[in-house]
Amino acid sequence: LQEALTLNAYELRKFFRAGDHVKVINGRYEGDTGLIVRVEDNLVILLSDLTMHEVCYMTSLAGTFISWEKRCDIDIDL
Repeated sequence: LQEALTLNAYELRKFFRAGDHVKVINGRYEGDTGLIVRVEDNLVILLSDLTMHEVCYMTSLAGTFISWEKRCDIDIDL
């Protein structure tokens, strides 16, 4: 692209994949970091760096993560 795109927030989607390293930014596990080990239908399963236990999140809460990956895939509804 040669020029900036203007998008509405509802047009953006974040997709998490196994292997993404993320940080939880709110909720019960706020501040926890870990590796996404599985994404199943409505769940994201995270292996916590701190406890080495798997933690499950509903995808409706997926916005509570910040991805540390340099690549960020988005789905734009045009």
